Amino acid sequence: MGYLIKVELKAIRRNNLQKIYDWRRDPRIIENLNSRPVKNYEDHLLWFKSLNKRSEEKHFGIWRKEMFLGVVWLANINLCDAKAEVRIYIGTQKGDLRGAGRAALGELCRKLKNQGKLKKLYAYVWIKNKKAGRCFQNAGFKKEGILLKDRWWESTRRRETVLFLGKHL
Repeated sequence: MGYLIKVELKAIRRNNLQKIYDWRRDPRIIENLNSRPVKNYEDHLLWFKSLNKRSEEKHFGIWRKEMFLGVVWLANINLCDAKAEVRIYIGTQKGDLRGAGRAALGELCRKLKNQGKLKKLYAYVWIKNKKAGRCFQNAGFKKEGILLKDRWWESTRRRETVLFLGKHL
């Protein structure tokens, strides 16, 4: 099942912004998240200022002791159906961080289960991103299907096959 390290989920703060900006421009992260790089720092600041106003998204910084590791967030929060999509990236590459993603997903699930508002989390993972697929599965997500050419992928500029994973809380 891999290594499990202790992480904490905390609100994203202004002093985290430069690191997140760098990660949101990192081709390694952009490709696997299926997103475009943020254009400039001003757009990045607008994104940060909008975080607390969004009801359909909730972002958390991932911390291990004093090291800021990455971001995990809920997207497409649907309280009527009690479900949300989960997205995650570990941006830092310092030290042995095996299991950090799994630990962050586990911490997020514990937090959400205690709140009792959501009953299911799901994720779309690019079929070529084996590491992410293992991370979600090691955190208790089950493969619910393979969606052939289901998502337009920015890095390849074509529709790609994704793994659909889900977890009941």
